[in-house]
Amino acid sequence: MTDIIDAHHHIWRRRDLPWLDGPMQPRIFGPYEAIRRDYLIDEYLADLAGTGVTVNSLLPGGACDTDPDRVKRPGQTLLPVDIMNPVVVWLASDLSDGKTGGRYVGKLWDGSLPPDQAAAKVTALRQLLVKKQQRAEK
Repeated sequence: MTDIIDAHHHIWRRRDLPWLDGPMQPRIFGPYEAIRRDYLIDEYLADLAGTGVTVNSLLPGGACDTDPDRVKRPGQTLLPVDIMNPVVVWLASDLSDGKTGGRYVGKLWDGSLPPDQAAAKVTALRQLLVKKQQRAEK
């Protein structure tokens, strides 16, 4: 089976998305009643079973500038679109075989490190950020 990269998906907890709890509103993406619930990694992984997806969860770490001719606005910081390139190359290589459950954030990738070390650093930084957020929620 050919390896497939799922380069964009969402995992969420309803409590983290207040707009899911309010009254239904017209949205650009249409009706969203089906997603007004938690959708966590275990369910996502079950949904992927047998699909051939072997790589997932690429995060640029912020909004990306997809228009090089865009007029820059004061205070607006957009990431370059190629920020994910080193992460994608690593994930598509044999070096990432067996890696699962990680979130690889492009803006945290340290290009001065060998890819395996950069991946480990990104995963560790992401875990620290999640723990900090969890402590703040308590």
